[in-house]
This record gives sequence, structure tokens and C-alpha cells, in this order.
Amino acid sequence: MSELTELTIAEAARLLRLHSISATELATAHVERIAQVDPLVKAFLRTTPEMYEKQAEAADAKLKRDEGGPL
Repeated sequence: MSELTELTIAEAARLLRLHSISATELATAHVERIAQVDPLVKAFLRTTPEMYEKQAEAADAKLKRDEGGPL
């Protein structure tokens, strides 16, 4: 399991602001974890990794310009 999926939202936000991790890395870790666990727990009706990737790339672009929000 990736340590990224164990972060609190506050910890993830801090690491994103510090550019220690990227939104893409964080999203990818969560998508991989969902793929691992969801066949057992069936929490999602549908997942859209492509959408998560596009949103993470947009977030990374904002963070690069120091336009990230509080979370």
C-alpha cells in the first residue's frame, strides 16, 4: 500500500504546497488503491481514472503557478 493513501487531507495539502508530491502522484496512488480494494468492498459503482488524471494535471499546473487553494 502506498503511504500517499494514508495521508490526512491536511498532510496531503501541505506536501502539495511544498511541491514534495504532485497531485498526479496522489491521484494515481488512490486510483491504484481503489483498484486493489474495490473488488472486495464494492464501494464504487464506476471509476473514471482518466478524469482523475486530467483533474490532477490541472491541479498540478495551478500548484506550479502557486495558485493552489487551501486544500
